[in-house]
Order: sequence, then structure tokens, then C-alpha cells
Amino acid sequence: MDEFFKGVGTTFATVFLSEIGDKTFFLLAALAQKQAITGILLGYQLGLTPLIIFAAYVGKLATYLPSIYVNILACTCFLIFSFITFYETITENCLGKTNKESDNEAELEEPLTTHLNWAKTVLKTCVLIFLAEWGDMSQFAMVSLSLLFTTESVIVGASLGMFSCALIAVLIGRTIGKCIPQLYKGLFSGTLFLGIAMYTGYLVYEEI
Repeated sequence: MDEFFKGVGTTFATVFLSEIGDKTFFLLAALAQKQAITGILLGYQLGLTPLIIFAAYVGKLATYLPSIYVNILACTCFLIFSFITFYETITENCLGKTNKESDNEAELEEPLTTHLNWAKTVLKTCVLIFLAEWGDMSQFAMVSLSLLFTTESVIVGASLGMFSCALIAVLIGRTIGKCIPQLYKGLFSGTLFLGIAMYTGYLVYEEI
């Protein structure tokens, strides 16, 4: 049992320190400025859990998969989400939907739309996190830790470390979001997605 908690603690510290302030952290903070926190956290866990389990059990197989295809897919998805974010931001701004009162009234009048938006947030976050974290350094750290500690302790420690970072990120994003107009929040999110897409595209270019 002591070995289990040692594995959990070591993995938690390693993952937390490697994830705090990385691209995923800022990605979650950007999403939290406009989206529901519960949807973001659920999507985050759905996208991350398979990667954690994969890294803990068969992480070594990741080195045999062609990373260029993963990077191409990631680049495409981030470009799509970037353009969608820009489009939604400009459209909402033109229609005058940037104040909280009109947003709250719309939510009360259209509960179905609210549920659909929440589901879209979950799916969007899940896809973004899965692609952003695939092949990340924290994943390889989990592979290494699984050689030293039990698989279960690595999974628990990594999950706690990742979720702690996510919680901090969304709280920071929501706090900042209250002080920034909706237009600027949308432009920031779209620019961040575009930046990650360009970086991923550069990785693809290097591999060609």
C-alpha cells in the first residue's frame, strides 16, 4: 500500500509540474472564458482518460505510430475550431449578444439550445484535449513512471494531477473572462487555436 501511495504522489507531482502552464493549460483557460465549466471538465476527462490508460499500459507502442498523421489531424482540427470560433464571435457581436442579460434571457427561453451548446462544449473540449495531449511529454513521463510503479498508481496519480491543472486553468479563465468583453474573449480563443494549428503544421513540415 505504501508503494501505491508513493507511486500516486510521484506521478501526481511529475504530471502537475509538467502540465501547469503548458499549451493545454492555456487552451482550457481560453475555453473557460466562454463555455460552461462543467462541460469543459467533463470533455477534458473524456479526452484525457484514454491517453492516461494507454500511456500506463501500452505507452511504448506510441513510438511505433507515425506521428505525422496525428499532427496533420491535430492541425486540421485546430484550424477548423479556430475559424468556427472567429465566425461565432463576429456573428454574436454583430447580433448584439455580448451582454450577460440577453444571454441569460436566451438560455431561459431556449433550454434545448442550452443543452445542445453544453454537449457541443463537451465534444469540442474532448477532441481538442485528446489531440493536444497525444504524444505530449507528460504522456512519455507516465510511460517511464509505469516502469517504476504499479500501473494503477500511475493512472490515479496522473488523473489527479491532470484534473488539478484543469481546475486551476478553468478558474483562471473564468475569472479573467469576467473582466474581458465577449468580443475579445472570442478573438483570443480563435487566435490561440490558430497558433496551435500553425505550430502543429510546422511539426508536420519538419517531418516531411
